[in-house]
Order: sequence, then C-alpha cells, then structure tokens
Amino acid sequence: MEHAPNADVYLGVEGRKALNSTVKVSLYGPPTLRLYKRDQAVRLLRRCNYYPGTINNDWDQCVPQLLDEDRNYGIREIRDALKLLDQVFPGNGSRTDVHSEIYNRRRLIELESARAEVKELIETDYGTGFFISEHFVLTSKHVIDTQTTNDSPNPIYISNDVTGERIQCEVIHVDPGSDLALLHCQHAVNGVYCLQLCDNAQSTLTGMQIGCFGFPNGHSGGTALFIPGSVSGMSPRYGREPLMVLCCPLSHGTSGAPVISLPVKGHAKAVGVVLQKQILMDILTQEEKLIIAKVQESFNTSSICDLEDDEISNAGTVQPDPCQEQLNLLLLKLYNCLETHCQSGLSKAVPATKVQEFIKDAVTNYSGDHCEELARLNND
Repeated sequence: MEHAPNADVYLGVEGRKALNSTVKVSLYGPPTLRLYKRDQAVRLLRRCNYYPGTINNDWDQCVPQLLDEDRNYGIREIRDALKLLDQVFPGNGSRTDVHSEIYNRRRLIELESARAEVKELIETDYGTGFFISEHFVLTSKHVIDTQTTNDSPNPIYISNDVTGERIQCEVIHVDPGSDLALLHCQHAVNGVYCLQLCDNAQSTLTGMQIGCFGFPNGHSGGTALFIPGSVSGMSPRYGREPLMVLCCPLSHGTSGAPVISLPVKGHAKAVGVVLQKQILMDILTQEEKLIIAKVQESFNTSSICDLEDDEISNAGTVQPDPCQEQLNLLLLKLYNCLETHCQSGLSKAVPATKVQEFIKDAVTNYSGDHCEELARLNND
C-alpha cells in the first residue's frame, strides 16, 4: 500500500520556517464608486417620484433639465438632484404601502451616497512578496502598478503573522521588462526569514519539483500557503531571457510569490518569482469575458438603477433575487476552479538569474536608507 509523501520530503523544518519570509502585499485606496450614465441617472430619478400623474406630473420633464450634461453622474449628484426635485414638487397626501418600493429605492440612494462619502482607505488589490533582507521585499511590478502610475500614489502595506500589524513600504526600484519591483521597509521585522536567491540551472530543469509560497484568492490566514508543483519547461522571449513555465495551481493573489526549489536542504532558496498566470480568460470569447466581468462586478457593486420594480421589495436588505445570486456564485466558483485546475492554467516565473540582475540594478540606482544592506546581497 502506497502512502502519501511525508511533508518533510518537500519542506522539512527549515522549509516551514521559510513560510515566514512571504508576505501579503496590499494596495490601499479609496472605495471604487460607481458612475451612472446620463440615461441611467434620469431613469433612476424618474422612478423616485412618490406621486406620478398627480401634482407632480411635471417631475419626468424636470429630471433631464437637472441632469443636462451628457456625461456620467456620481451617486451624490443623483441624491442632490432628488432633494431638489422634492423641493420643487412637494408631495401631498399620506404615503401608503404602495410607495414602499419607491421608499426602498430612495433609501438605497441614501445608503450608497453615505458609502461614497467615506474617506477611509480600503484594500483595493493585493499580491505576494518575500523578504530578501531585513528591510527589502521583492514582488511583481504589476502587483503595485496602480501605485506607481498614479499621480497621488496610495500606500502599500505588507503583512503576515510575523510582522503582526501591517507595515507600510515604498517602491524603490522597478523593471517593466522583467515585471519586478523592490520595496523598502523603514523598520526591520524581528524574526523574519529572508530567502536566498539560487541561480543553479539544475533547479529549473524540466520536471524538477518546486513549490510556491503565496496568498491566493480566498486565503485569509496570516501565513502564506505552500503550493507544490513542477517545472514544465522554459518559455522563450524575443530579445529577453526565457521565463520558467510552472505546472502549479496558482490563482489571483500569488503574483510576486517566490518559487522554491524542492526538497529544501539547508537554507530555503528561491529559484524564481511568479510573474503571471495563464488564466482561463485567454480562451474565452469577448462576450464570455464580459459576462464573467459583469457577474464579478455584481458581487462588489450595488446596481441601483438596474433594479426592476419587482426587485425593489427586497431592497431593504440590498439582496438580489436569491436564485439568481446562487447561480452567479456557482458560475464564479466553476470559473475559478477551471482557472486554477485546467491544463491551460500554467503559470510563468522570472528565473533567479534575471532577479539577481534586477537587484544589481537596484543597488546601482538606490542610495537611500539601508543601501549598504542591499549592496551586500550582491556579494552573497
């Protein structure tokens, strides 16, 4: 009878310690606010009239005059227009149960407006990174792309069970060609494990066992997950160094993860950095991509103007039709499962030789705090 391989065959005590080297790299920014097209905003306001056909029969004609520009409108602009309409067309008579749907629609506008006024930054995206020394973390450039391209960059934080609370970092060096980024942490973290880079070609041969430490989508723990796999081969690139192709079930959130040579003997070594995942989107039609995007958006955004009258009765709990919600959730689960387990779900990684060149460039260009520590990496 065959037994499952012991975990020590892969990681051992030292390999499990190395999990502490890997951090979640989080980008923070303001909440994403939905914008409504002019015809959507007009339609929404017209459906907020308590007394259609009576004293407010000019309500519908007034709405387009308030939203007279052909542009997108924020929910706070729609709320302000609704308040003005109430002043221009004050209702008369008592409101009955007939108005409950309109009341719920108005209530949703107020709730969404309140959310739009919240100034607190939230986590907008995340990936994975890992310590290569006490003050420096390596990750993928596309993980922090919005921070490097924004005129008013939002903060980047790293975290895991060792760091405890999240620690703010700054981007000190990027290379678009290799999709690598180096982060600097002002304060050292006690007890952090720093991975060494290994450019031994034997570690990246086709069929060699590897593992990735990362924070895939849905993982809420403070310690990175160990995801075993193997090297499928190398992917040539014109004018640039080839990329490693990995047979490894990675998903969103693992970009920037270290690729670890297995089995771990002595100090854990990274033979590459996860660059990208060949996602299922690559084989979907444009219409199918839009369907997936709309379903994903439906779980993140309250789409007020898309609610029909027979759905408004559920608006008090901001819940869509229960059956449709379950179908949408099932669709996403099937999509995510196929994305991580189908044969097209290969991943690519930057080999350690290219990573070491990247660090040499960083040493040349960086003269800030702890630059001596970074320079020592070239001598190790």
